[in-house]
Amino acid sequence: MNSAIQKLAAITGTVSIANGIATLQDGTTIDLQAGQKCIVLVEIDCGAIHNVRSNMEARVVILDQDTEGGDKDRIMSINGQPVYVHNYELSEQNQNDIDPTAMQSVVSQMDEAQI
Repeated sequence: MNSAIQKLAAITGTVSIANGIATLQDGTTIDLQAGQKCIVLVEIDCGAIHNVRSNMEARVVILDQDTEGGDKDRIMSINGQPVYVHNYELSEQNQNDIDPTAMQSVVSQMDEAQI
């Protein structure tokens, strides 16, 4: 749990936090991610996926049309086309998956360059 959520829990007497929703003692719920956009960063080098990160929990599905040499269990037909499926579940449980600071840094640099 990040420090902002811990502070919210201490101030409000939060009973639970799950899937970005805080539930207070009186039953009120607060969407902690309201208004936030999900930013997903997929780092690729020479066609190989090296890293997938996000600023919040997300499921990322990448369909690769290059199926040669791929694990046959991950090749399937989607919309009538054979594809190699990469499926990533990004969650708070794996601290390397969720990195809001890194995502904001990338977006800020892109905005500065007007990309």
